[in-house]
Amino acid sequence: MADPDAETILMLTGISGCTDDEARRWLKVKNSDADAALNAILDNEDLSKAEQTTTWNENEFSAGRDGTAAFGPQNYSQAYNEQNLRPLGQSAAPTRGNSPAPSLRQPSNRDDEDADLQKAIAASQEGVTLPKSDTNFKPATENHYDPSKWSMTAIAGIDSQQASEIIPDLEPHERKNEDGEPRFLKQLPSGDYLPSLLTIAHSIPMARKALLSPQKTYSSYGSDSEWWKGHGIRLPKIVSTVSGAPLEPATTNQDEVLAEMQRLMALLDESLRSYGSAETLVRLAANDGGCILDQVLQQWEKAYLDAMDEYPNTDKFFVFHSLIGTTNPEGMTTSDLFSLPLFVNSGPDSSCVELAAIMDDTLWDTEGDDSTLYDNYIDYCAQVLPIRLTQNDSSKETLNVVIPPFFYVDKYLKENAELTKDVRKQMAQIKRKIDKIQTAQFKLNNYHHAQKGNLNTTQLMKHAQNYFSGETRKTLLGEREGAGAGGDTDIPLPLEHHSKIAEQLKAVCEAVELKLKALEQEKEKARKALVELSQETGLPQEKLKHRYSLRGVSTKPHVTYLLRSRDPSDTAMVDDEDAPEGMQWWRIEYDVHVNGAKVIKTKSTQDDVIRAVELEHNQALLVYASDYAISDEHEVELTPGLDEFIYHDDEHFNAELQMNDIGHVNVYPAYDGTRQRRGSADSTTVNYDEGPPGYEPPPYDADVEYGSIPINIQDSKDVAMLDRHTPPAHEIRLEQEEVQPEEADDLGETEMVEKTHAAPSLYRYGNDGRKTSETASGDAMTGVKASEKEVDLIDFEN
Repeated sequence: MADPDAETILMLTGISGCTDDEARRWLKVKNSDADAALNAILDNEDLSKAEQTTTWNENEFSAGRDGTAAFGPQNYSQAYNEQNLRPLGQSAAPTRGNSPAPSLRQPSNRDDEDADLQKAIAASQEGVTLPKSDTNFKPATENHYDPSKWSMTAIAGIDSQQASEIIPDLEPHERKNEDGEPRFLKQLPSGDYLPSLLTIAHSIPMARKALLSPQKTYSSYGSDSEWWKGHGIRLPKIVSTVSGAPLEPATTNQDEVLAEMQRLMALLDESLRSYGSAETLVRLAANDGGCILDQVLQQWEKAYLDAMDEYPNTDKFFVFHSLIGTTNPEGMTTSDLFSLPLFVNSGPDSSCVELAAIMDDTLWDTEGDDSTLYDNYIDYCAQVLPIRLTQNDSSKETLNVVIPPFFYVDKYLKENAELTKDVRKQMAQIKRKIDKIQTAQFKLNNYHHAQKGNLNTTQLMKHAQNYFSGETRKTLLGEREGAGAGGDTDIPLPLEHHSKIAEQLKAVCEAVELKLKALEQEKEKARKALVELSQETGLPQEKLKHRYSLRGVSTKPHVTYLLRSRDPSDTAMVDDEDAPEGMQWWRIEYDVHVNGAKVIKTKSTQDDVIRAVELEHNQALLVYASDYAISDEHEVELTPGLDEFIYHDDEHFNAELQMNDIGHVNVYPAYDGTRQRRGSADSTTVNYDEGPPGYEPPPYDADVEYGSIPINIQDSKDVAMLDRHTPPAHEIRLEQEEVQPEEADDLGETEMVEKTHAAPSLYRYGNDGRKTSETASGDAMTGVKASEKEVDLIDFEN
């Protein structure tokens, strides 16, 4: 009878195909446990690492406590003191004497050091009791706080990664928008799709009108030279100079949200800048974790509806807000949606998925049997429908989703739930069939091992087949001969009945493969039927009333595809027969690289947009809009207040451009003439009051340096103007007759106050180039005088 170890080795080499030496080593590692050794071989465990875990490391017994190289008793004390026991009672600095504290004595031996270490550990584990406090953390919203009871503190709960990440900006000349090109909002550090949504929504007439909120205007929108990059602007407070009482209702956070959204829409409308930032809006409206896009839209909608005196046309005032319902007694997890989240489930070899199929899986209940199916429906669909697509498998780099240029939402509406019931039942039946096929495939493909879980059945049978057929022995002999080892192997020659066993195993393997192939064909046929059902609405043609068309896409957070009106004067438009008439697709990319950033704006086509969603990233934002939302009846112009805000923001930008080019800033007097809406196919004139006496404003786009210093000024340092960070006037006195309230006679003068600062100085330049200055009096702030001979400039010295 053969030796037991030899039989075990023979068994391991025959089943696993390993060498005799590997089998012996695995048996040694596993303490002669054949099952454990076989499982380790089949799991491709690392034999070298396994052997190291069962081998003594003699160096560890002679090493120091800190793992350093061994040293003998004759020099242990010296080496240990040098490396670990710096005298705690002495300063490392040579000019300082010994510390008088007796507790900082140097340990004289290792036992003393161990005792000190244990005391230190015990002390560090003692609890610390804090005194009870009524501390209350909240935003500073009041006009006055008692310094003895309140103090400022840093805001907690900020994502450290987001707070530290900075997206670089371009140089001023690179931020200037070219005629005919779309403006956009730069991506957020968090990667949320909010900036892309607002950029796309601006080109949808109904969304633009709603976001501009023309029914709610403010007397002033403020000004800040760095607003475009995310610096917030607080709305000014108008108070009486006599009583100090407010002349307008106090502004709320909702007012700030509305005003900031209006500023962003105005920038996208007609700014000289190529892009802006939505970070201020996010700080105002997004307070909790989760999707920033949903939070901002929800807070904006609340402010938008509260600003309305009455709701116009109650079935259409929800712009981004959809309501979801169900007949399930347990209700819906989320009934209010500001964007529709869809998740893509695809296997490793699956083909592209249709958007309609994903929407069916998400919105309809098709998972149970016919008796337990409930009606899930859209109670109200937003006029602008943002859809967030996410690949469930994070290892995949693409979505593999095909999106349509338009679709009808009617089959999901509550009014058609009964008409679509048959289609939903058919879908449920097909899904149950696919589930059964997948269960059969899993059982045929896997053998469940008690310790190692599921093992591949086909591989196990092929290993056994090769052993009984002699292929395993032949392979091992070939490997020995190729390595120059020679000799025989421990695997014996096949016996006579082994060939019959090998043939039976081969037949079983072929039968399993044929069965798996047939199941895969059946599953593919069922999937195609499911796709065809998804394309069918299940409704007659006259029931299809709510069509939604694609208006924009964002793949990566810094890449946006935008559909906007063609500029008739642009002769370089890309021919795209698939795009809606009079419309042009654009691709906008804010590319951040090692040396900075750059903006890439190119014309695109509808086919490119659809392919981008499929292949460009594993996430995407889709924006569809109803026919009602894209109709021209929603076209509105900017209010005078927003026009004035953009005018002053353009002044800041022009000053920055000139500072960047020649090192100083030109002076711009208040301009109250006529200006045009730039960068749009249609230009609308907005009229203002006439300018100061003696001032003839040139056309806004004329190449004129408003308020430039006379050229005969010789001393350049006298004309160096304000730093661009200097704040605007914080106190504006108004003429009595300009006060609008009926009680104006009793209120006296009014003032607009943001914050206090030092009194300004007036600098006057005459034609001789000399400069004189004086401190501004109370009446000196009524305006800036301008004439043909001299210009008054206002400087604020803090």
